[in-house]
Amino acid sequence: CVDPTSHVGSFTPTDGSLGRDGSTDTWCIKWDLNDNFSQGEFSFTLNDNYHPAVVQVLAKAGPTHASVEIIGPDCDRPVSETEPDPEPEPDPEDPPSTGDPAICSFGWLDWNGGISPNMELSKNIRDTLHSGIWEIDQVIPAGPAVSNSTLVNSALNDRVEDGDRLKIPLTQFDGEGYAVCGFAYVHLVDFELDDEEGSWIELLFLKDLVRGLTTDPDFPDYGARDVRVIR
Repeated sequence: CVDPTSHVGSFTPTDGSLGRDGSTDTWCIKWDLNDNFSQGEFSFTLNDNYHPAVVQVLAKAGPTHASVEIIGPDCDRPVSETEPDPEPEPDPEDPPSTGDPAICSFGWLDWNGGISPNMELSKNIRDTLHSGIWEIDQVIPAGPAVSNSTLVNSALNDRVEDGDRLKIPLTQFDGEGYAVCGFAYVHLVDFELDDEEGSWIELLFLKDLVRGLTTDPDFPDYGARDVRVIR
């Protein structure tokens, strides 16, 4: 901090001088003392508040000098300047991040193509065996509109609390129903069904194998794999 631009605001005793010491080539505050000097208190005040850092200090008396490292001010980092917040430490319980989350729309499906009230939807969420077997390119009929249904909320809450692994179809809406273009294993993490603010579902996609006939090569990869052994 003692350099040609000087971060020193004042020093005591005031009869010292600021400059470069020739024998150590170090910028310093120098006090000239007579031969009768035995002890005293010497101090200086900086012109700002600075972040702490490991710094080297040097003291000299006559031809003898010594230096040591201490925790002192880092004059390149004044407290008055805003510093970026440190990156948060990752939680070891969290799965590794693969980048920004994918944002997709979602809709309810109707496995049997009949009348599809929220009561039937809640039963299908609780018992996935109602889905039957579906293949790539098949079109699944659309279910009821996404709404803030007490029955559906309760069924989804049970899925979140159970933490079960679910296999879901990945689809594209073709105007009449949902065309299957892939499958994926997921955990249901959280959800919100709100008629006014909007509805969403948060899923954690899991890398795994899914038995099937084919996979659409143009659809985004969410971890489902299709494997066949041909003899």
